[in-house]
Amino acid sequence: NTQQLFEQLSTLPTWVDFDKINQGTKYCQRCGTSALSVLRNYCLMGGYESSAINKPLIFTQALRKGAVKRLSDTIDFWMHVTTTNGLRPKQAGVFSAMTTRIIHSYSRIEIEKNQDWKSDSWGRPINLWDMIATNLGFSIAFIDGLSKLELPPTKQELDAVLHLWKYVGYLIGIPAELLPDTGEQAAKELYLWSKTQRGIDQDSKDLAWALYDEPQRVKFTNNSFMKWFVQKTNLGYNEVLLGKESRAALGLPYSKAKYWILFLNNINKIIDRKAKSNNKSYERMVSKGRKDQEKVWSLYKLKN
Repeated sequence: NTQQLFEQLSTLPTWVDFDKINQGTKYCQRCGTSALSVLRNYCLMGGYESSAINKPLIFTQALRKGAVKRLSDTIDFWMHVTTTNGLRPKQAGVFSAMTTRIIHSYSRIEIEKNQDWKSDSWGRPINLWDMIATNLGFSIAFIDGLSKLELPPTKQELDAVLHLWKYVGYLIGIPAELLPDTGEQAAKELYLWSKTQRGIDQDSKDLAWALYDEPQRVKFTNNSFMKWFVQKTNLGYNEVLLGKESRAALGLPYSKAKYWILFLNNINKIIDRKAKSNNKSYERMVSKGRKDQEKVWSLYKLKN
């Protein structure tokens, strides 16, 4: 009930380590706009490869509301929970997680009222297994994507990011014992979940196409060249991160922009090496990366 919910959100579990969580946020921050590109073009787009987990999006009319709205909401949530100290009591990250949990609960109740929901094929809407998979998308899949962009975490950063998302998952309503502590556990859980999925259907392709088309729908710029460039760059990320087969299966076109991404990877190698060279450089990269992320965030805060 509501009282139990607020008790959970206001009582700090003994296993939560805020120093570790903040180390996780620093990794997210130091990766700058590459982190946002992975979030969009790997975690979100890659999630559309599973048809069942995305059915609640169809039933809550995510397509009608548009990909810009979903991307904006995702960036809001991610920026709040990856803010340094943002998950301490009464901070924005906690409120963002609580809001997400309430939205999930309301959506679950409303979707199950719909006669067209096929429980035998899709399970319960926003079920626990799918919530864990989404959490893993933000953690281990996110880390895998950044590693593909030549921004791999140290062992300490990897463990810290998993700890960060373990606490976020707990706040959203996932039992802590079901969330991984190590990269090996996380990879195994995501693999096992993937083996239960039916793959891509037309709804998957429609959601993927809406996200592909999103740069053309934003209202914070009318610059047609910029919209084209961003769209092609995103396709390049899709090719590099998802791979040719997955990109094609989702109905996304091929783009030579993958070579632009591979060029950027060479720059990322230098940035990553510099960040890991000493503490002063690391903190400088964290500060710069976060400022770059905030610039993108501010664009999506505008009316869309």
